[in-house]
Amino acid sequence: MKNSTKKFIFDLDNTLYSPLQYPETLTAYQFYKNLKPDRELSELLKKTKNNYMFTNGNKEHMDECLKNMKIKSLFKPHHTAYNDLFNGKVKPDPHPYLLVNQRFKFKSTDTIFYFEDLTENLKTGKKMGWITVYIDHERKMKKKPNYIDIVTDNIYDAIAICLNQK
Repeated sequence: MKNSTKKFIFDLDNTLYSPLQYPETLTAYQFYKNLKPDRELSELLKKTKNNYMFTNGNKEHMDECLKNMKIKSLFKPHHTAYNDLFNGKVKPDPHPYLLVNQRFKFKSTDTIFYFEDLTENLKTGKKMGWITVYIDHERKMKKKPNYIDIVTDNIYDAIAICLNQK
């Protein structure tokens, strides 16, 4: 990782916030109303600097979540990718990943950390050469598959681990 730039790609739903805190049983209105600012996440994202959003959600959903969590300013508009751009394909299909690589202008020397709550999405990320970080909120994973590099049960520890990697 010498002479490389660390880049941080985040999935949104159930990755940047915990499904334990915001269960899927909430209506959309309740969900957005209850989604609160996250100061700890905000401070960590300020340290990572090179933040990218890669979500199967649409732009409206992404914007609303980032705004409510008070972290929207930490993701530049051209550092976001959402399903409106994916031509009908979604993760884990390779098409969105290739689009993301192009849109975000990653270089071969970049060290890319990819944070995700769905293991099947990490498989494609690993094929892209990214360092895969699985957020296992409920600690269900018994044995780590070879396409996952880091496992933790929350986004805060995950970011801290990646920030400290040399």
